[in-house]
Amino acid sequence: MARFLLLHSPLVGPRTLLPLAGALNRLGHSAGVPDLRTAISAGGLSPAILRSLSVQAISDMEQDAGLVVAAHSGASVHLPILAAALDPRGQVLIDAAVPPVAGTFTPSANLRAELDRLVEADQRLPPWPQWWGDNAMTHLVPDPELRSSISGECPRLPISFYDTAIDVPPDWDRPWAGYLRLSPVYESEARIAAQRGWPVRRRGGGHLDAATRPDEIALDLLDLVRPVLDAGE
Repeated sequence: MARFLLLHSPLVGPRTLLPLAGALNRLGHSAGVPDLRTAISAGGLSPAILRSLSVQAISDMEQDAGLVVAAHSGASVHLPILAAALDPRGQVLIDAAVPPVAGTFTPSANLRAELDRLVEADQRLPPWPQWWGDNAMTHLVPDPELRSSISGECPRLPISFYDTAIDVPPDWDRPWAGYLRLSPVYESEARIAAQRGWPVRRRGGGHLDAATRPDEIALDLLDLVRPVLDAGE
């Protein structure tokens, strides 16, 4: 048995990972998804608030079970901070940018240029689904009810959220980190993870498969982290 703390991207909400949490629970593990939206929409997410929300999400789980923190997409910026605070047995990035081993973590120049193009008059970004249009979201999430619930959670983030460099604790990825690539768009990040010696598991699906194919993603995630969980038994 393992405990999974699943972190959703700042641009979406917990509904993108709750189906995955349910699948892990059905397989006999425990999983929680803290809702980060209120703190993020206010302009930031301090390490203290992030730790408090995360501890609350796992407080009812079996404390002797190994803890794995998994961050999806833009939540990867928070993973090093939690790794230092919670001392998990392992960390997993899911279709996400790979933070540096140490130093600071800031958006890439390409991402920042895209954000500057999208930002509206009140200095907030439109909800993430509007970046790509209805056709893109229909492709990512074919089920209309699920698509509506995911889209309805997406905040209008202040552009200032991306102005703060995040301090990265040194060696945050020790003793173990892995990478689960859901979509080919993140192949370059999967290669960076592989170059660091992380185990990498690849799928050829979509960025939101944790919501649309949760049972498959749960099995992939468990296969990826099995060695580190077995080593802790």
